[in-house]
Amino acid sequence: MTSIINSRFPSTLSTAAIKPFAFGDAFIVALLIVAAFYFFTFVNKGRSGDVAIIRDNITIATYPLAPDRRFFITGKIGPMELEIKNKSVKVLSSTCPKQICLDAAPIRLSGQQIICSPNHILIEIVSSQRNGPDAVTR
Repeated sequence: MTSIINSRFPSTLSTAAIKPFAFGDAFIVALLIVAAFYFFTFVNKGRSGDVAIIRDNITIATYPLAPDRRFFITGKIGPMELEIKNKSVKVLSSTCPKQICLDAAPIRLSGQQIICSPNHILIEIVSSQRNGPDAVTR
């Protein structure tokens, strides 16, 4: 009786049923990695924001990130030189005592900021797109 049961229900856990990682599997994994890289790299390309220069909670200037340029702004204790290059912004020089704003990395993504407290200057990347709801539910 046990031989009839064993012949009707073959073991699914045998080593012959488990196949090793094949070339097709590796191709699919590589394709998914390339697709993810493409999505995160090129989908947001061309959607550059603007640089907002804010002094004492008042926006004093807004510049697009598209053309490279250098410019000066005047803070509370003196001028600051900023550079827009490769769609990013950094501080080149400042008259503040500790020069911490010079050590900040260039910013390029919406929401990133560089702050120079002694000069009362906030440099922020703001989105150039309309801010609206992400989704609407009913």
